[in-house]
Amino acid sequence: MDENKRDLGAEGTADTLKGKMKKAVGKVQDKVGELTGNEEMQAKGKEKELGGSVQSTVGKGKQKVDEAADVIRGRMKEQEKRENEPE
Repeated sequence: MDENKRDLGAEGTADTLKGKMKKAVGKVQDKVGELTGNEEMQAKGKEKELGGSVQSTVGKGKQKVDEAADVIRGRMKEQEKRENEPE
């Protein structure tokens, strides 16, 4: 693979997983803050949870873009092959 190309599929998978983990940690932090009456901790948990949701969504988007790019590359190769076939 060209060193300038990015593997959006792998990046997307990593972002999705990191986002899910961040969201889970945020939920726990939110609940601990709620149970202890620590509003600051609760707010930070909600913020982390939201950030995790966003990161996960971005990761899923990267995966979709990568899948679409694979389809396009495949179609371009098929077209090139047809154009190079003798008539």
